[in-house]
Amino acid sequence: MSAALRSLAIALAATLLAACASRAPLRDNAPGTAPTAGSDEAELWYAMERAETELKRSPLLVRDPALNDYIRGVACKVAGGHCSDLRVYVMDVPQFNASMARTA
Repeated sequence: MSAALRSLAIALAATLLAACASRAPLRDNAPGTAPTAGSDEAELWYAMERAETELKRSPLLVRDPALNDYIRGVACKVAGGHCSDLRVYVMDVPQFNASMARTA
């Protein structure tokens, strides 16, 4: 790659990265906080609440209290002060998988 082309590629990448930067101030992600209404993050929270409603109704939801308590305990050890914000759902899905969504 020529020096001129490389310089052009770097300038273009820098411009694109700058265009992606948000001017919104970062919010305090302390336990129990929520995003500002109308923000992109608040919209994501709303979508996750709808998905969570579907999880709660799913026939694949494992309702074994001992297993759920154990899994939640492990997650809380990792989450620390954010444990009260966690909602854990154990699903019986016959495939190798794991997923997580973070709204806070």
